[in-house]
Amino acid sequence: MTAQSFLTKKITVIPLVIVISILWGSAFPVIKLIYSELGVESVSVPARIFLASLRFLIASAILLCISLLAFRNQLLVKKELVPRIIMLGFFQTILQYIFLYVGMANTTGSKGSILTSTLNFFLILICHFYYKDDKLNLTKSIGLIIGFSGIALANWDEGMSWTFKMNGEFLLILVGLVSAIGYVMAKEISREANPIIVTTWQMIVGSLTLLLISLVFMKPGDIAHVSEKGWFLILYSGAISSIIFPLWYSVLKYNKAGEITVYKFIVPLAGTLISSWIVPGEVIPPALPAALFLVAIGIMIVNYHRKAPKDKEAVT
Repeated sequence: MTAQSFLTKKITVIPLVIVISILWGSAFPVIKLIYSELGVESVSVPARIFLASLRFLIASAILLCISLLAFRNQLLVKKELVPRIIMLGFFQTILQYIFLYVGMANTTGSKGSILTSTLNFFLILICHFYYKDDKLNLTKSIGLIIGFSGIALANWDEGMSWTFKMNGEFLLILVGLVSAIGYVMAKEISREANPIIVTTWQMIVGSLTLLLISLVFMKPGDIAHVSEKGWFLILYSGAISSIIFPLWYSVLKYNKAGEITVYKFIVPLAGTLISSWIVPGEVIPPALPAALFLVAIGIMIVNYHRKAPKDKEAVT
């Protein structure tokens, strides 16, 4: 079975995207735990950027080893793709994770997961204007509204207040916007290069830039201590990034982004559930079962395709 045939069949794509989304959701509570374990001060923005750079240095190192073993002949991309990969690294790693790591220090894990899920709306809107075969229609609109209603319901009892901090909630919404732009860029570049190679190079560009920025501005004491648990969580976050990003780009390469991305509504639900398990002070919202039902309905509606009626035979 070829990669294209595997990644275009609903029976394989849907479970794969669900697993990717659950792993993605786990990243939000893990970030909160890393802050706690490493003693990162709430005012230390460079320290947060440093942690983001470590995550993606680990991920890019893993991907580089995989690429050298499995895709050695494809490792060097065409010269004309280099500026586009650098730009992808700017959006998909540098901007996105500066916004994420700063914003997550100023809100809860569950609230962070719901606000970053706005990327679903941004991506589907971008696809509506960018791709002729991925237009937003009434069915997709209804599915999106129902799916997002499920996310809102899951977090309503978790303190979803009307507070809106520029260094918190606003930055997490920007995460959704730059993520959506990055996904479209990745989909286009992956048409001309292996998605794993694209992910590897953009992560190397992004992580090294983040590391340089953080080292320039960090001060002694910004990270108070590094526990064994803290290092394990950093390694975990890097490992899942090395898995989810190339898989996600590969799925995007062979499928309509507007239809596949709706499965990312699972991300905030997974983030909320996992946060309640591992982050002190966060609990499972009572409305989670109903929220899961709404998300499932929304996904089914977005992916519903009405069969075209067969032409009636002429009456003789």
